[in-house]
Amino acid sequence: MSDRLETWRPAGEWRSGDRGVIDVWWCALTSSADSLAAKLAMLTAPELARAARFRREVDRVAYVVVRATLRARLGACLGLAPAAVPLTETARGKPVLRGAGPRWECNVSHSGEIGLVAVAWDRAVGIDVEAHRANIAVRDLGQAFLSPREHAALDLLSQGDTDMAVVS
Repeated sequence: MSDRLETWRPAGEWRSGDRGVIDVWWCALTSSADSLAAKLAMLTAPELARAARFRREVDRVAYVVVRATLRARLGACLGLAPAAVPLTETARGKPVLRGAGPRWECNVSHSGEIGLVAVAWDRAVGIDVEAHRANIAVRDLGQAFLSPREHAALDLLSQGDTDMAVVS
């Protein structure tokens, strides 16, 4: 992806506290050295330690970019600097706000060159993104995880349509 996609793109104008609204931002997971340094400055010591444990640089950068942007989005909601957002995570790694303050819910996902952040007021939210991988045996994957009826339906589709049907 090009550097021009390095900034976050809101799905719409921010509606602080609108019930029933889930805002989603996407991000290219590339970052210049200056931009990465600014994002690292938003993270807490435990987040920096977690980032340092990634073996691959691409995974470390993805974590930093997505986590810093989550902090920036939640900071805008709470009227706080990104580094001051009381963000922690569950035992399974889902980000959550610490304490009994406003009930903002959030989640993040990243894969390949894309990251996603979802934020909602007073409702649980989850999000997932997966990069397309041409080397996956989609029919075998479908057979392992789909019902016999769904697998039979796949047999009626072309390979390209099968790929889209399984991942949709």
